[in-house]
Amino acid sequence: MRKSFRSLVNAAKRGNVEAQCQLAQVLATGDGVEKNLPAAAQWYAKAAAKNDPWALYSLGIMYILGETGRPAVKKGMSMIKRAAELDLWEAHWYLAHVFMDGLHGQPRDLDKAAYYSVLALGPFYRTNATAALAHRMQQQEGITAPILARALLKIAAEARKSKA
Repeated sequence: MRKSFRSLVNAAKRGNVEAQCQLAQVLATGDGVEKNLPAAAQWYAKAAAKNDPWALYSLGIMYILGETGRPAVKKGMSMIKRAAELDLWEAHWYLAHVFMDGLHGQPRDLDKAAYYSVLALGPFYRTNATAALAHRMQQQEGITAPILARALLKIAAEARKSKA
């Protein structure tokens, strides 16, 4: 076992959330070690229990894809929605696609798709998300200006509530 991997395992065992997520990622991808999805899920679960958004999102995807056993879509979607509540860009963008295309048993809901698309316009990813949203609108894939306006108004109302 490489020294850096041992150090990562030790940090994860000590409860370091970042190390738990990194270890889970290494185990999930098999990056330099044998791929081990059950162990990856366990480490993501430890970090998710501490409300780490990346762990919630990643474990949610694993549940949806059935990488933890049988697919558990409802549980996976719940975890991804929690990651979105914690403002993880990837979760917002994933949910935008889920509602845009009606994936995972969710009904197609353009208002929700627009809402999550706008939330994905976070500062770090603003350029990519804005360009993707504009492209979808140009291709007339369902998100129209009125739907986008409703999403923006909803987000503004939520911001006012959180400041009150």
